[in-house]
Amino acid sequence: MLPGSAIAAVLLAPLLAAPSQAPAEAPQPVAAQAPGAAVGSELAARAGVDRVSFAELDTLLLERFGTSERGREIAGYLAQRALIAHLAAEAGLSVSDAELEARVLQLDAEMQKGGVEGGLAGQLAEQGIEPAEFRATLRLAILHEKLTRRALGLPESEAVSGDQQQIWIDAQLERFGLELAAPPFEDGIAARVGPVSVRAADLALLLRQGLEMKELREALMQLLLLRRVEARLPGLTAEAYAKLVGEELARRRTEAESDPRFQGASFESLLAAQGSTIERLALDPAVRIAALSTHWIEREYDDTAVRAAYEKDRTFYEDHFGAAVHVRAIFLAAAESAGPLVKRTVAEADRTLLELTEGCDSPEAFAVLAAQHSEDSASRGRGGELGHLVRATRTLPKELTAELFEAEEGLFGPRRVGNGVVMLWVGAKRPSPPWETMEPHVRRELRRRFLMECLPPTEIQTYLDPGGLNPARLPATPEKPAPRGEG
Repeated sequence: MLPGSAIAAVLLAPLLAAPSQAPAEAPQPVAAQAPGAAVGSELAARAGVDRVSFAELDTLLLERFGTSERGREIAGYLAQRALIAHLAAEAGLSVSDAELEARVLQLDAEMQKGGVEGGLAGQLAEQGIEPAEFRATLRLAILHEKLTRRALGLPESEAVSGDQQQIWIDAQLERFGLELAAPPFEDGIAARVGPVSVRAADLALLLRQGLEMKELREALMQLLLLRRVEARLPGLTAEAYAKLVGEELARRRTEAESDPRFQGASFESLLAAQGSTIERLALDPAVRIAALSTHWIEREYDDTAVRAAYEKDRTFYEDHFGAAVHVRAIFLAAAESAGPLVKRTVAEADRTLLELTEGCDSPEAFAVLAAQHSEDSASRGRGGELGHLVRATRTLPKELTAELFEAEEGLFGPRRVGNGVVMLWVGAKRPSPPWETMEPHVRRELRRRFLMECLPPTEIQTYLDPGGLNPARLPATPEKPAPRGEG
């Protein structure tokens, strides 16, 4: 499985940094993974008396990612591991503890020699890999080497390359046939290859370990939020619930199929490309939250009430969705004093920008200069375009944005911003939109506020938080919530 120098693969194969390459090739190092469940705890998140178990989280992760490209790669990787273990046992091959320890010492010595701080133990700690997990993977790696060597008829003393091992395992997968299942994995099996199978629970665990913290937190938040939103609509029948979900799916279908980026592709084909289906999407908490919260706003706010909400908080809506000014920018990194990281002072940046834009008399000419000289990679490719900025934009400092609304069209600056200086081109002002355009913004904002009211972010605690969750301090077990409507 691994040549002695392929340290990264040994470290990261269990965490699937690049599962399509495992177990024969070396994935590149990644950041430490999310922590696992606390020992003896089934709790993944809570908000007040509402709780989410790891079983619920894993079910959602399997629904969302189980047949995505990432999920298929992980399932295939687990199938390879299981098949290697099975074929090794069938061939009477094993790895003794002494042999395993010798390889551990060899890898540690190589890392120490390569200048890796802390050697193997340091790398395991940095990557968040438990020593026992590492040794289990290394044992499989050695078995993979032995199986490949035997298949090629090579002596024990001869090394086998990563390519040779990959060719061998690919041949075994073709020989036995790899079958990937799809959620909901009713028999608990995510993949089969010949005589061995991969449990959906194992796939869920590696998904949980390999996903970004942001994705995990979002999933936990949505599971909690759905309960809170459902609780605000206690009289909703299963039939009405299903109708609302259907309407939300129809909205999403219309939006997707009218998007020119997708070139007329059907909604079903777009979902299939993501490893999902209409049926699975209908059960997703994000869709259900959108359906129910839209219904709640429509029920609580008629046209008159929406207009009243706008008038009551008119400054907010105008600042966020009202009048705007079109702006382009040339940005130069600068600091008060030049140093190793920033070699240009603010004064030098001011002079450079003034010289650069001298005689610039049109937005087109400014765009050419921005594309050539701006050090803001995000806008440089667009000729420095920042777009139409409303008063509440975070693109530029609040005080500077306010000045732009009062400025004449043309060059403006230079001005100090964050870690540098900008020269701006102030374009045409766009007036506040008519009510027909503003109303959807107001409804979306009312919906956002309703969801924040249902589940304030400060209430959410998850196993991902520093220190995790302490089951001893949990509130009393809540009563079971009313059953959800079927989507």
